[in-house]
Amino acid sequence: MKLFKILILSTFVLFLSCSSDDDNSSSNNCTELQAELNVATDNMLAAFGAYTQDVSNSELCNAYADALMVRIEKAQAMLDANCLPAGTTASTEQAIMEDQESLNGLDC
Repeated sequence: MKLFKILILSTFVLFLSCSSDDDNSSSNNCTELQAELNVATDNMLAAFGAYTQDVSNSELCNAYADALMVRIEKAQAMLDANCLPAGTTASTEQAIMEDQESLNGLDC
């Protein structure tokens, strides 16, 4: 169940990272941060998929944990730079917090 929750949160943050408003899309920094978050999210989802196929494999667990950490860092960078669409800051902060809890819960 916890892995399913992680996937839902991952999809939610991916949705946020694909969203933009006119002010944010005109900023090169925000555009670059968004692209980095998109890549990090794609990598995390791929690692998640591999890990769920064999949750006893510590190498897959570590790869997933590393990818999740990078994605958390990229999402935090988007928050810090005020690059998220209006009204999504609180939900993004919550998703980051829950992702961090999931990361802390991994036993690799």
